[in-house]
Amino acid sequence: MALVLETHELLWLRILVLMHNKSAIAMASNQGYISRARHIDLRAHFVRGHIEAGGIKVKYIPTNNQSTVYY
Repeated sequence: MALVLETHELLWLRILVLMHNKSAIAMASNQGYISRARHIDLRAHFVRGHIEAGGIKVKYIPTNNQSTVYY
């Protein structure tokens, strides 16, 4: 959900999004179907579309390397 909200705000900027959630990065970056994630399928497609368009890039960063964590 946080990745979707960030993407909404960053549509007009080309920006690097650093995340500690490898599963969210995989769902947003991969074209594969994940059966347990049907309920977030539209959100994943929204983010994936902006990754493919080059508007955002999502990169993994371990939690302990983040300077600030938002909840």
